Amino acid sequence: MNFEENIATYFGSTQYPQWSVMGILQYLAEYMDYTSNSKEEISKVLAKHLLHISVGINFKKSAKNKAKKLYAALDTTLSRAEIIQFFDEQDVRFYKKLYKINVEKSVIKDKIFVVKAESTRFFGKSEPVIESNNHPTVPEELNLQVLEKDNDIVLDDNSDEFEDDD
Repeated sequence: MNFEENIATYFGSTQYPQWSVMGILQYLAEYMDYTSNSKEEISKVLAKHLLHISVGINFKKSAKNKAKKLYAALDTTLSRAEIIQFFDEQDVRFYKKLYKINVEKSVIKDKIFVVKAESTRFFGKSEPVIESNNHPTVPEELNLQVLEKDNDIVLDDNSDEFEDDD
């Protein structure tokens, strides 16, 4: 994960009065996937950038002071309840996305088996027919449904109706 580049971009694109640890975490979440396991790495990279800004010659005195304040309070800020909650939410988003990707891979694999079976029947080849009825199950908390429509498997996000792909 490239925290270095994204944190540098945050400081370069955000006015210093708006700099905050939560702002940085939200910015990172917008441009990359990460979990609470990355907290230490984020802290190190952030501290490095804050120190660089606080002693840099290319920054206004007020920007340097803001960087010094953020650096001095970094450990305390990262242990605040709202920051911990944000990391917990990041974990949920990350694993929800990962699970959705795995379910989609499973559905694609299942469709490939069905297509192979149908093509074998259509072309009359003597290859063994492979059919899979292993439809993925999706936990309710992910708000995904695995739906069947004319033997096609469709992942649906909170929708009660099928959409035509035609």
